[in-house]
Amino acid sequence: MILPTSIFDMIEEANDYYFPTVTGMYLKITRTLITVATVFFTPLYLLFMQNIEWLPEVFRFVEVQDTVNIPLVFQFIILELSIDGLRLAAMNTPTMLSTPLSVIAGIVMGEFSVQSGWFNSEVMLYMAFVAVANYTQPNFELGYALKFMRLLLLVLTACFNLYGFIIGCILVFCFLVFNKTLSGRNYMNVKLN
Repeated sequence: MILPTSIFDMIEEANDYYFPTVTGMYLKITRTLITVATVFFTPLYLLFMQNIEWLPEVFRFVEVQDTVNIPLVFQFIILELSIDGLRLAAMNTPTMLSTPLSVIAGIVMGEFSVQSGWFNSEVMLYMAFVAVANYTQPNFELGYALKFMRLLLLVLTACFNLYGFIIGCILVFCFLVFNKTLSGRNYMNVKLN
């Protein structure tokens, strides 16, 4: 056990220290940016789709093209649960079959769900990015903490639009600042009295 710890320690990977300095710093910066993107990417997309007039003309290509009966927020939540279901199924499948089966299941289910009208292809793309980006996270527990923060942001954004997104961002920041580790420091590595 390493004490005290911070969010930056959890994002690090042991291999970062075996690379040259420039490569190690590049990997740390990339992993940090991807970690931030996994939390804010889908809630920001939902916010812009709720307020399509805010979207600059150059980014109009991200606008939802297909119409489906399920609202965007429920699509994101169902896909979050589905990704966890695929991950749990892969963990309980014999090793030789786990990777090919989960890849095939993801492709078949994704293709069928878009063609049948359950999900938009854009939502599937963004959730695929988030699912793959979670694998850049070396800390398993932090990955699920980020998932819960993303779900909180999604629900608040869906319910209260811009104000919900802002409140969610404040809550995420408060979680990092006010939750203490065993050493009494917060996850930003600041000593709290």
